[in-house]
Amino acid sequence: MCSKTSETPRRMAAEILFRVCRTQAYADILMTDRIGKSGLQHADRALVQELVYGVLRWKGQLDYILQEQYHGKWKKLPDKVRIVLEIALYQILHLDRIPGFAIVHEAVDMTKRWGMSPWSGLVNAILRHVPDDLSQVQWPVLSENPVRAISIRWSHPEWLVSKWLGKFEPDRVISICKANNEKSVLSIRVNTAHGDSGTIVESLKKMGYVVKPGLYLKEFFRIVNGTGLFETDPFLKGVITVQDESAGLAGRLLNPQDGDKILDMASAPGGKAGHIAELSMRRARILALDLYWDRLVRLKETIGRLDHKNVTIVHADAGNIPGREFDKILLDAPCSGIGVIRKRMELRWRIRQSQVDMLAGIQKKLLTQAVKALKPGGVIVYSTCTVLDEENQRVIDWFLEHNKKFDIEHGTAWIPENLVNGSGAVETWPDLHAIDGSYAVRLKHRSVS
Repeated sequence: MCSKTSETPRRMAAEILFRVCRTQAYADILMTDRIGKSGLQHADRALVQELVYGVLRWKGQLDYILQEQYHGKWKKLPDKVRIVLEIALYQILHLDRIPGFAIVHEAVDMTKRWGMSPWSGLVNAILRHVPDDLSQVQWPVLSENPVRAISIRWSHPEWLVSKWLGKFEPDRVISICKANNEKSVLSIRVNTAHGDSGTIVESLKKMGYVVKPGLYLKEFFRIVNGTGLFETDPFLKGVITVQDESAGLAGRLLNPQDGDKILDMASAPGGKAGHIAELSMRRARILALDLYWDRLVRLKETIGRLDHKNVTIVHADAGNIPGREFDKILLDAPCSGIGVIRKRMELRWRIRQSQVDMLAGIQKKLLTQAVKALKPGGVIVYSTCTVLDEENQRVIDWFLEHNKKFDIEHGTAWIPENLVNGSGAVETWPDLHAIDGSYAVRLKHRSVS
């Protein structure tokens, strides 16, 4: 690893992208760790984030352009060389801070410093022949091959574009892809157990933050520039939580009340459990489970920071919870995460259709386990952060077919009408609602047939 004095934003971005490429690590977690130890100034930290997220977001587009200039097999190119090229091309096409010749020079220099000197001539040749403006690129023709054209121009995997084209017209699919490529606004949830939201928001404004109301839920707000937010007292003391507004819809749909006994089946990292506790003014009794120790650590950190004493955390498999003792159950199911790929850019290049099919099987199994823990007449809220039918509506169709005593309770009783689809489930899309893609449905058990 470079020393703090020799660390540069581009070298750090390249090393983070290399780790993302070679492991299943998330870019935001790697960045938080590396930047925190780097000693980089604010502007350089911002550049690291811009380069990492930008390359991941536009990787499909960047690789298409670079391959036009490379006559070998692109996939056999060393990862380090490819990453240097992607970072350089992203700067040329999407940023305007540095002249093109300087970008090329630095890319060649970084190739050498990264131990890839034999490839430096190739890097120089490719970058000197790439277009310096997106308008100069010869894109695939939409009418000839819509899947390939949209996939390349808007940087999404072909299998996902193909799936959406099976459901929507090309213009709508392009709209979805464009929204996924936009930089998301930082959203926070105010913990009203700590006081009036207006007072809390004013304290953030005094710190220099620009705070605007959320779009749908009164306890959510948007922060235009959230730099340093995680180091502020409001965050460290549990007064605020960083959470997309879409993630708050499941808690609202659950509608926790004073005295409710609630099971949160797959609770980590704890954002939804914390929200449920706050919605009930800490008067519901919440059992928060997770099966994996590393996720349990994050769950404990979240609930501890929020100081919710009414939440009990247990390391357990939800299938081992005895009896039918819960009034309400939240199943925030493991899913592909396709609804949040504007924040988790690497997911679009990792997820495969086979994984979606596997996850749907897990989701069905967890719903079956939830039924066994629910009191007669109780409520299950099933939620995901994906927009794929296989993990959402089709899972619920299967569930209702196999559990005849359950009905969907229409979401408009708790959720704004424009976020609820024709089946009564909450369904959000980044291009339509300006929040992450998500799904949530309230399933009510009929205690009397």
